[in-house]
Amino acid sequence: MSTCSKEKVYALQTNTKVTERCILMTTDPGDLVFDPTCGSGTTAYCAEKWGRRWITCDTSRVALAIARQRLITAKFDYYELRDPERGPAGGFIYETVPHITLESIAKNTEIDAIAAKYQPQIDQALADLNRALGKDWKEWEVPREVPHPVWPEEAKQAYWRLYALKNNPFPVGAGPRACPDSGPRACPDSGPRACPDSGPRACPDSGPRACPGQP
Repeated sequence: MSTCSKEKVYALQTNTKVTERCILMTTDPGDLVFDPTCGSGTTAYCAEKWGRRWITCDTSRVALAIARQRLITAKFDYYELRDPERGPAGGFIYETVPHITLESIAKNTEIDAIAAKYQPQIDQALADLNRALGKDWKEWEVPREVPHPVWPEEAKQAYWRLYALKNNPFPVGAGPRACPDSGPRACPDSGPRACPDSGPRACPDSGPRACPGQP
């Protein structure tokens, strides 16, 4: 990260992101920040922004005038105090996001429930595909490209069934459904429909399905 600010109002003006990071790493809300060479007032500006008290000074009248103007005209975000009686020292109420780690993913019981529900369907579709082609593919060995034209219809149906189960984030229905305009299609109950001859197609819940090459 560059230490120089892109919008300079002073010759040596530090990037606010760098100053904010230093303040947040080394102080708590309500702490006192001192900058003996204020320059354009970046340290005081960042300290005020994050609820720190500050003292700043400089030997240059130009620097003091610029810093004073900057601080008087600055606009800061509003933060709700966590403990109003303690003031900024009590901290602020921030918007937080969950901290996701590899451990939390590995121990996520929701993933086990999803796998228990859909993995048997994926295994069955893979078994149907292997039986139709006389293969012994593992799940990761199934080709990602569109099925070869010489594949039998049963293999194509099994391929698109497997494709829909692995790639669609919505619940999959009990089996293939018919697209009225062009014969059977392996379509789950909702969301995109998979057309065996030319890849997945978006078919609404009712009415004809639009698949290339069909009238």
